[in-house]
Parts: sequence; C-alpha cells; structure tokens
Amino acid sequence: MPKYTNAADLIDAAADYIETHGWARKRAQNAQGGVCAIGALRMAQFGDANVEKADTAYWSAEDALSLEVRNLGFDGIAQFNDFGARDKRRVVRLMRRVARNLRPAA
Repeated sequence: MPKYTNAADLIDAAADYIETHGWARKRAQNAQGGVCAIGALRMAQFGDANVEKADTAYWSAEDALSLEVRNLGFDGIAQFNDFGARDKRRVVRLMRRVARNLRPAA
C-alpha cells in the first residue's frame, strides 16, 4: 500500500532512504541494500526497489525529478544517477531541492 500522497513528501522520504541505506548505480538495489534514485522512490512508496507499479504520487515525483535532471542536461533520472552523480550526496541534494521546490512558499 502506498505511503505518500504527494510528490514532495515521497521525494524527501526517498532521499532519507538513500541517506540511511546507501546509494547504488546501474541497478535498483545492490547487495548492500543501497538503492538508485528510482529504487529509492519505489522503496519509500511501495517497500520494494524492484516493484513495477506506480500511483499518482510516484508519477508526480518521477516527473519532477525527470524535469530537473533534464534541465541539468541528462536524458533522465537513471542517466543522472548512473553517470552524472559522483556520490550519494549529489543525488540526495538534487532530491531535496526538487522536494523543496514542489512545496508552496510559506
């Protein structure tokens, strides 16, 4: 059952997951439990990095992240994660920025 109803909260939860469990390249989840950016969204929302399902919050989160990485010159989230990010900090910073930008100004 999905946990989050909005993209900003889901993206923050995915960033938390990467910070806690580690980051992976070129796979949804590695043997140590680290996940890629998309795997983190899936873990946060569905509890499984390899699940092939989605809901409105997931699609909204993926769309927002895709737009951001395309603005940085990458073809998509996977290309940014696997080839553009030097380490998990860069992935987490991008996710936090996107989540923050999705929230209305206080």
